[in-house]
Amino acid sequence: MNFYFFGVWILSKMISIFTRNVTVKAGQAPVIRYMPELYRIINPTDIITHRESLQNVAHAYEIFNARADNCIKVVLKP
Repeated sequence: MNFYFFGVWILSKMISIFTRNVTVKAGQAPVIRYMPELYRIINPTDIITHRESLQNVAHAYEIFNARADNCIKVVLKP
């Protein structure tokens, strides 16, 4: 899709929202503030199910994308 036409498409969708008197709010999630508390509750390494070298990145992506072998998170090592 051409970038110009994508921009026109987005603009048309936004106009459709605003003409219906819908309020749209956006912002960044305050993730950093919650990280220390979250780390006390869970161990982030628990979701790492696979470790692969950078040479096997294609294989790592395939198993992650297909959710093969109960893959949740792959860590790539140099």
